Amino acid sequence: MSLIQEALERTHRGQNSSPASIETPRTVKKNPMDADLEKEVRRVQQTHLGRMALYKKLAAGVLLFCLLSGITFLINHRSYDKKSQHTARSSSQKMFFSSADAYRLTGIMKFGNENMAVINDEIVGIGAPLSGKATVKNIGNDEVLLDIRGKEVKLVL
Repeated sequence: MSLIQEALERTHRGQNSSPASIETPRTVKKNPMDADLEKEVRRVQQTHLGRMALYKKLAAGVLLFCLLSGITFLINHRSYDKKSQHTARSSSQKMFFSSADAYRLTGIMKFGNENMAVINDEIVGIGAPLSGKATVKNIGNDEVLLDIRGKEVKLVL
């Protein structure tokens, strides 16, 4: 008997004090479907709780992965900066090599009697200036000679 039914019976007994007016409690039959429904609800709740725990673990794993990746990036970036500081050359050598490395020869062709070269995706001939710092001095069959601020640099295909 449920608590509500008991409470209702007590209040009903208090109102009707005569023994003849007391009703016998009705028996409530349990529906067999109720037990099946309760089992199904419990099963669904357990499945839901299991999935939620899995999602929480997955989210924690992704956050941990992102955190470790960021830390690794920062460590590698700092060590790269330190390495580049240790391998720095004097300013004149650094300027010379960085200027020479700025020019990329990708092709040589002949137009009539004149050789032309493709340097940094630009078609140039002998005597042509390149970005104001270099001049094409000579164009051979597979190489170009540049004059970069008074220094000769050879570009090879």
